[in-house]
Amino acid sequence: SPIRNNESNTFHGGGVRVHNRVNATFDNSPITGNSTVQRGGGIAVSTYATVRLIDSPVDSNDAGTSGGGVAVWDYSNLRLTNCSVDSNSAVEDGGGVYVELATFNMLNCTITRNIATNGAALRANNTQNVGLINITVADNVASGIGGGIRAFSSTIELMNGIFWNNSP
Repeated sequence: SPIRNNESNTFHGGGVRVHNRVNATFDNSPITGNSTVQRGGGIAVSTYATVRLIDSPVDSNDAGTSGGGVAVWDYSNLRLTNCSVDSNSAVEDGGGVYVELATFNMLNCTITRNIATNGAALRANNTQNVGLINITVADNVASGIGGGIRAFSSTIELMNGIFWNNSP
């Protein structure tokens, strides 16, 4: 089922918030047009939660802080398979994706046309478990650092990735 046009004016997760050891799978569930004043305009995953998104685009969401499309932090786990993360925005970090102290994996996905101050496509912060396989990262724009990816004290494993026209 689609998750569209929702907003959170007080907390994380404009479209969806998965929190506190919850496990969830979203299959063929577009997450579009959502917003939050905090993290995770489309979806926020935190505090040991585990989420899988399969064939579920995360597009046109906005975050007041980080993770315009998706935000995952606090020892949680998020896996995207056959997904797009497109045209999301964050005021601070990770227009498409924000990861902090968490596990994040993408397989057969695109991260395109996202906007943020830092890490327009993906911002990884203090994270050792980021895996990107068969991905395209294109046309993302940061006003600060890292149109494609900005990482701090993080490890990112990339296999078969295309990076194109990200700025700066």
